[in-house]
Amino acid sequence: MRPPLSGQVVTAIAPHAAPPAAARRRRAAWLAVTALALGLGTGLALRTSDAPSPATPLPVAGRPALVELGSTKCASCAAMQPVLAVLRTAGDGRLDVRVIDVFQQREAIRQWNVRAIPTQVLRDGRGRELERHVGFISGDDIHRTFARHGIAFDRPGASLGQ
Repeated sequence: MRPPLSGQVVTAIAPHAAPPAAARRRRAAWLAVTALALGLGTGLALRTSDAPSPATPLPVAGRPALVELGSTKCASCAAMQPVLAVLRTAGDGRLDVRVIDVFQQREAIRQWNVRAIPTQVLRDGRGRELERHVGFISGDDIHRTFARHGIAFDRPGASLGQ
């Protein structure tokens, strides 16, 4: 910046200074409108579907169940698939393992109160929810969770997954 000439007034705004009040109000209004539009769009996307969804599979009565609510488009959901495959073989079928793709069965979001994916819902043999977990969970942690509630099933090998 060149030095001011005599009689010239120099004003500078520091790069970290707050914007004028009018600019702050415009920015706040723009953010509010954008958030509202995104919220409405998300709400509509969760309520509409191109095709009718098949009925949500429910766990088999009398057996403890693990219900995985996720999607094929989710990295953590994909990481859960090998763990779920091992759990399906655990205990000779005494644990009912179900996977629900919430993008294909959108009504499951509301039915199962899904806030994020993947969500695992652990239920006892009477269908009561024991616990729920959001994100990746190892097979060993799933086994320990059921054991904490007095439900045991065989583990095929030393580990049920990472």
